[in-house]
Amino acid sequence: MKSESSVFYVTKRLSFNLGLVVMLMLLTYAPLKAQVPKRTFLNIISKAEVLGGPSWSSILGNVETDNSQFTKRRLKSGYSIGLGYTHLIRQRFDLEFLLLLEKKGTIADLSVPAGNATFVFDYTYVSVPVYANLRIGKKRVFSLGAGAYVSLLSKQTRTDIFPASQNFGTRDETYMNTAMDFGLNAQIKYIFPMVMRHNVSLRIQYTYGLIDTRTGLYPGMHWYSINTLAILGISLAKTD
Repeated sequence: MKSESSVFYVTKRLSFNLGLVVMLMLLTYAPLKAQVPKRTFLNIISKAEVLGGPSWSSILGNVETDNSQFTKRRLKSGYSIGLGYTHLIRQRFDLEFLLLLEKKGTIADLSVPAGNATFVFDYTYVSVPVYANLRIGKKRVFSLGAGAYVSLLSKQTRTDIFPASQNFGTRDETYMNTAMDFGLNAQIKYIFPMVMRHNVSLRIQYTYGLIDTRTGLYPGMHWYSINTLAILGISLAKTD
C-alpha cells in the first residue's frame, strides 16, 4: 500500500513538473511567434531587389606570354543587371543569392615593329553568385560578404582593331571557351536609409575565376576571369 502511494506521489510530481515546463514553453513561444513575420508574398518580395551597375574586368594569364614587352592587358568596362534575394539567418548574418546578366571581357594591346593592334574580347555570362554576409554596426546597414559564383557563357566575340590601316573586324569565338566558369567572390555592402519607402543598397564586389576558360591557347598561357563591380539595388516592395 505504501509502495503504491509512493509511486502515485512520484507520478503526480512528475506530471506537475512536466505541466510547468509545457506552460513555460508556451509562454515563451507565444511572444517569439508574434515577432516572426508571416511568410506572405509581400514579405518574401520585400527581401528581393532589382540590381544593376557598371563593372571593370580583365583576364589573368601567364605573365611571360600574356603580359610581355609586346602585349599589355587593359581593363574593359561592362555592366551587370539582374535580381537579388536575401535570406536572413540571424540578426547579423544572412545569405544572399543573385541572378545576373553580365557583360565583361578584356582588352589586349599588341605593339610590334610591324605595327600596333588592339584586340577586344567581349563576354556575355549568366551568373549566379552566392554571398554569406556578416552585418556590422548597431543599425546593421553595413556588411562584409564572401562566397562563390557559377557562370554560364552565352556568347563571346573578338574585335581586332588596326589603327594604321583603320581596319577592324569582329568574329564569334564562343566555341573556343568552356561553357561554364566558377570562382570566388567578396563584397562590401551598405544599405541606405529608405528612399520613398524602398530599401536601396550599394555593393562593391570582386570576383576571381578559378577555371581556365579558354581552350587551345599557347602552352603556358591561361585565361582566368577577374571582375570588379559596383551594383546598386532597390527593393521590389515598399516598406512601412
